[in-house]
Amino acid sequence: MADGTICRHLLGRPHHHWGEGKTKASKSAAVADAVHSWSVFTRLEYGRKWQDWGYARDKSVSCKGGGSAWRCSVKAVPCKH
Repeated sequence: MADGTICRHLLGRPHHHWGEGKTKASKSAAVADAVHSWSVFTRLEYGRKWQDWGYARDKSVSCKGGGSAWRCSVKAVPCKH
């Protein structure tokens, strides 16, 4: 990429990783837990340089719940800079 970011591909296509969080009392905490799950899995598979959610591309976040019970999942292509 023009900004020096390198992203993971598999068979020429973007390779997404998923992360699923535990039920949390707020939506923001549930998103953070799902992102943490994504980061841990990505680090285990590719190493520390790839785990940064901030560099990931093609991100999506999906949450269910309400009130004080939220659960989220995330999907993104791991990238490094």
